[in-house]
Amino acid sequence: MAAYTSGNLEESVKIVDEMSEKRSGTGDELMWRLEQGKIKFDAGDYKGSLTAFEKCEALIKEFDDRAAINAREAGAETGSAFTNQNALPYKGFNYDRILLNTYKALDYFALGNVSDANVELRRAYERQKEAEKKFADEIKKQEEENKKEGTNAGKPVTFEGLENEHPELKKSFDDMKSKSNKTYGSLMNPFVTYMSGIRYLLDKNYPEADVDFRNLYKMDVENPLAQQYYVTTSQYMANKIPKELADVKPFSYPLNTNTVFVIFENGLAPALKEQKIQIILPTGYSGIAYSDLEYFPASTGNLKITDSAENSFKTVTISAMDSVVSQEYKDIFPGMITRLVISTIIKEGASAAAEVAAWQVGGTGGVVAVVGTVIATSAYKYAFNTADTRCWQTLPREYQVAQLPRPSDGKLKLSAVSPDGTMTSVEPIEVKVEKNRAIIHVRQSGQGNIAVRVFEFE
Repeated sequence: MAAYTSGNLEESVKIVDEMSEKRSGTGDELMWRLEQGKIKFDAGDYKGSLTAFEKCEALIKEFDDRAAINAREAGAETGSAFTNQNALPYKGFNYDRILLNTYKALDYFALGNVSDANVELRRAYERQKEAEKKFADEIKKQEEENKKEGTNAGKPVTFEGLENEHPELKKSFDDMKSKSNKTYGSLMNPFVTYMSGIRYLLDKNYPEADVDFRNLYKMDVENPLAQQYYVTTSQYMANKIPKELADVKPFSYPLNTNTVFVIFENGLAPALKEQKIQIILPTGYSGIAYSDLEYFPASTGNLKITDSAENSFKTVTISAMDSVVSQEYKDIFPGMITRLVISTIIKEGASAAAEVAAWQVGGTGGVVAVVGTVIATSAYKYAFNTADTRCWQTLPREYQVAQLPRPSDGKLKLSAVSPDGTMTSVEPIEVKVEKNRAIIHVRQSGQGNIAVRVFEFE
């Protein structure tokens, strides 16, 4: 991440390639392959990115077909309370799986293969629709599992009770809830819906585009760009425009030809970090490590795009990953914490029983047995007491987009604007669009570095 955020993509690729091969066949492989696909995409190796993402899909299919252990998210098998969460395979969050196909689509756009890009966008959209029911089922399964394991713990354990006992847990949960955007909907990522709408625009399929942009508007009714898309496609379809959007002007130029779409990936999405709390047990205090969300500020507010006639446009946030990630993780969090506490209670009980049994041996042998047992159980607890902080870290904090007519000379200038509205120290970047339709992809992963790629197609 240090290499990636400093803009050293060559070093990032080298590291992620090495780690992906090193962790091949382990429970960490999917995480590394996701990072590999994203970093190679940002570095311009689109075929290499596709290869990495295809390996991700194969791993995900294997996990889903096997349906053996599902403790990484919300559903846990019987007996998983005895397992270190880091020892379980990383199967990806729902937003990982949805964005995986979205980036495959961008890879295909970069390679000029619009047809395959559309296939991947359709898959991403379908994944998004299917995820909600599956996720709800997994949450329910986790709740049932916690109740079952709770009987083995000897006392009821609830997240509400843990919140009351541990203010830091309540603060973590409250932060997630405050970051969540309920209008997005459970597991919905507006960027995926936006890209689906764009593919229909490029195909001149206005009825389907209108459906997507109507849904995009519902996800964020205050978003000016979502409003404008909705009004424009409604006009194409001769549909009645909602009265609250009566003053919104549609785009004044065609949306399917001589058009440039700008996608700006700004900053870093939330990552998981380890936190610890102490709980009181009959045998004394015990520490519990859990994974909490860490949020990162962005050094850039948006992009300003200027053509040779001095017409200017600016990117608008279409999807805030702080909200997307928080929305999913806050639903996982209560069950995860409850499971960890139940797990610790059961393990501590087993540890105490082992020490008692060792003392009962008696004499010198008993002392040796006790010492050996304490060492063994302490080592086990130490190894267990680590949080699972695996996640896809190279995703952006937000997806910003803009759309503009392609200028006659194809020349555009991109300028980074800081959050306070002033120009940043990053020098403006000039690009030229030769073909009728193009996507300009801009990535800023850290302060002072911007990578720009132009994907052109007829």
